[in-house]
Amino acid sequence: MQKLILYIILLLACCGATMAQRTALRKLRPIPAEAPQATPDSVAGLSADSLVTFSGYEKTLRASRETLFITSHADRPICRISFTISYFDNIGRMLHSRRQDMSVDVPSGETRRIDFPTWDTQRTTYFSGGPRPRNGGIPYTVSISNPTIYFEPNAATTD
Repeated sequence: MQKLILYIILLLACCGATMAQRTALRKLRPIPAEAPQATPDSVAGLSADSLVTFSGYEKTLRASRETLFITSHADRPICRISFTISYFDNIGRMLHSRRQDMSVDVPSGETRRIDFPTWDTQRTTYFSGGPRPRNGGIPYTVSISNPTIYFEPNAATTD
């Protein structure tokens, strides 16, 4: 009989301890909702072609990054750009094509250099418009098309 009472007391003590346990959840507070951020305006297609110029592409044989210059002809600063870059061998066969999307800061009427990782992970090709390497490599050319440019939200236009 004493064992039965002891078991009941232990059972009640265990249940009572778990019910009274406090967790960190009581200290949580709701985070106030932030105001929605303005999304940047974007321009794509033929009108984007007239608002931006790409020039000065470069990638040497062992380079891990590609470089090119972007000139803005827009009346507002550009905060993001997206374009398709296609790579061709000297015969004209496409080696690779990809869509590059990146944050930039190009003020109106100015030029900025952008760098991005190369598609050539084996580092066996080089841009044919650049310096020719001493120890081989496969030359290629590039074509940049379909730009989409994003302007700073709420940027004032100049008239």
